[in-house]
Amino acid sequence: MKYFLLAFCSMIMLVSCNKLDQYSKTAAIKSGEINSLPSINATKTNDIWLFVTFKPPGDKGIWLSISTDGYHWQVLNNDNPWLVPDPRVGVMRDPFIARGPAGDFHMVWTCGNRKIGYAHSNDLIHWSPQRIIPVFTDNKNLLNVWAPEMAHDEKKDQWIIFWSSTIKGRFSETDGQVKNEKNHRIYSIKTKDFTVFSDPELFFDPGYPVIDATLYKRHDSVTMIFKDEREFPIVKKQLKVATAPDFYGPWSVNEIPFTEPWTEGPSIMKLSDQFIVYYDTYRRPQHMSAAITKDFKTWTDVTEKLRFPPKSKHGSFLKISQEEATALINFTKPK
Repeated sequence: MKYFLLAFCSMIMLVSCNKLDQYSKTAAIKSGEINSLPSINATKTNDIWLFVTFKPPGDKGIWLSISTDGYHWQVLNNDNPWLVPDPRVGVMRDPFIARGPAGDFHMVWTCGNRKIGYAHSNDLIHWSPQRIIPVFTDNKNLLNVWAPEMAHDEKKDQWIIFWSSTIKGRFSETDGQVKNEKNHRIYSIKTKDFTVFSDPELFFDPGYPVIDATLYKRHDSVTMIFKDEREFPIVKKQLKVATAPDFYGPWSVNEIPFTEPWTEGPSIMKLSDQFIVYYDTYRRPQHMSAAITKDFKTWTDVTEKLRFPPKSKHGSFLKISQEEATALINFTKPK
């Protein structure tokens, strides 16, 4: 495997990095201005990470990139989509991937304003037919279903799938805080097999509109990063932290945001002895951003260190094996 990593790093080092390092933070990371990536050096533990994302408007599919340090990312498949949308299901936006207890992979995504897409794989290369996970199918007041994610509860041996929705008539006390009648809360369903699902229920409500929740299970608690979606009377649009003893709450919210306004789509990844939270700074110039922390209270911005492929957006991150990375690099999906 060391020969693979040496070859992989040598290939990437062919890219000239000197000019990139001279760019300012904005010029270096904003979408569309990086046509090549700087070198990716293997870490001592040879950890490899997978980034799963889409490119707006989401009609072309899902892209994969890998990294050995969590900062520099190399796109796979010659910058072509790894999965393309099944027109019977819909577009592919906001993809989230998770490894199951048996070592297999599950992915969900936003496939329309009111649908969740789903696919399954045993090897990250070959995927099941795409299908829709039904939620709120009989609710005529449903406006949208956005950014689904999932977490596996080992104690109960079940998956929790959660997402953002606005349902007209609910939480009328916060109507008008977001434009276009949006008044989101986080809802969830449960499943053991991705075939039979529980009824949707409210998962998280801090008392104001929120979207883009993501979870990380620690040894004695669960940490949530979410977006405060409020726009009126004062623009928030920032990321905050909530904690709970388990996946089912109760949630304690730290109301002090750790990002600037107009940020969304957070993902949490454990990197050595600290956590890195990636997120999408989505106002122009749009770019991926990140902050690191050890306790989810004190933060250091590391956006200047990031090198993502152009047009990277809201996605998810997963630790993979060297064998899985080798298979992905050596495989080229047919166009």
